[in-house]
Amino acid sequence: WDLIPDDQESLVRDNPNLPPGAAGTLFGYQPWVVAAMLSIPPCEFARKAAGLDTLDTIIARTSDKQHIPLEGLETVEEQLSVLSGMPVDLQVKYLLAVAKLGTRTADYFETLISLYAQHNVPAYIPLMTRLEPMDKDGEAMMAFVEEELTRKRNHTMANRAAALLATVALVPLLRSPSGGDTVAPATTTMAAAEPVAAVPGVVVPAPITAPAAVTVPADRLEGPQPVSTCQQIAYNVAKANPGTTQVIVVLTATAASTTGTLQVADLGAQGWQCGAAMTARVGRSGVRPLLDRRSGDGTTPAGVFPLGRMTAWDGQQFSFFGNAADPGVSAGPYRRVQYGDCFGATPNHPDYGHLVYRTPGNCPGPDDEYLPAITGAYVHAALIGANMEPDVSGDAPGETPYAAAIFLHRHSYDGNGASKPTSGCVSLSQTNLVSVLRAMRPGVMFAIGQTDWLLANT
Repeated sequence: WDLIPDDQESLVRDNPNLPPGAAGTLFGYQPWVVAAMLSIPPCEFARKAAGLDTLDTIIARTSDKQHIPLEGLETVEEQLSVLSGMPVDLQVKYLLAVAKLGTRTADYFETLISLYAQHNVPAYIPLMTRLEPMDKDGEAMMAFVEEELTRKRNHTMANRAAALLATVALVPLLRSPSGGDTVAPATTTMAAAEPVAAVPGVVVPAPITAPAAVTVPADRLEGPQPVSTCQQIAYNVAKANPGTTQVIVVLTATAASTTGTLQVADLGAQGWQCGAAMTARVGRSGVRPLLDRRSGDGTTPAGVFPLGRMTAWDGQQFSFFGNAADPGVSAGPYRRVQYGDCFGATPNHPDYGHLVYRTPGNCPGPDDEYLPAITGAYVHAALIGANMEPDVSGDAPGETPYAAAIFLHRHSYDGNGASKPTSGCVSLSQTNLVSVLRAMRPGVMFAIGQTDWLLANT
């Protein structure tokens, strides 16, 4: 207590994050230890009382479930030694800064976790400087944090990660263009695989005590950080959908664009890599988020979707179909179009979103599609899982018909040989289509939309 100015002792003694009566037990502790005590908001104690797992436990259990071993890049002892090495006057400054948060500690904690989940740990320091006005002591404290807590530890962990990943190329990639180690500590994103359960008053998971690295490079979400829009979107999709190693990225410049690009993004030992951009056509009215569109509006659904899987009227399951023979797909079963194959697309009809048996005269359209008659565009096609079985909205009265018959297929052409926009699907040239269908692997995802919107919504 002798280290704390008398007029500020109440910030610690009466702190809402300090258990009742605990102030008298703090004698003899270094200020950084008390700061650590005060930095744990009441909601964390509620989590513990409710028997909920900490984020570290979730990461460990998720990695075990996916058979991905984890290795620590830093021990708890090493972390704590950095804090204990802070000069005492700076420790006091740190303690008072934490104590001043008071009831805002939970909000601050939630912000830190949000930044961590966004891989934006470098924003921690600007956040702290906004919360605590900087005098000379404050500037010295932040300089210590940046040098000892960030730069030196990053350097150590980057080298350890390089050894674990058996590639010396990782260290330069973790460095800034100027050569300084200014990135945040290496972390794992596997926590997204299993959301933290909610209890009343609980808003954030527990703090991470030791960053971890995956020792199987091919299974990493991370690696060289994304440098292109395609890579960034694939990275985002995989972060939200653990286990994803391939994303078909379809981008348009604006929501009204009817022409865009399609790239196949694959995850490998060097991170996400995107193939060449292919010219793609989308809906005649552009692209629109799935829940905002309606069948027949001429837009292609925007969002992230799996490869679809349907059951035909004869019981065959399929993810690809076509009027021509299987071109060699491996991501799912292929159905050769048969007489009677009618794809229902009439909103609020039982056939909507299902492949049913109808004779040509009983699958009249314009909404329903008699597949054997569409020999050009449907020479081959893949199902894009937008409002697709088993959960189809719109096949019963009163349900919203978001989308039906959304495929990746071959271009349709006008009388001059130019490709035409679609009614809501995504199309490619025949050569590119076959190349993409053959390249697709089980678990592939589609990410479709206006570039800015997709970056903000994945």
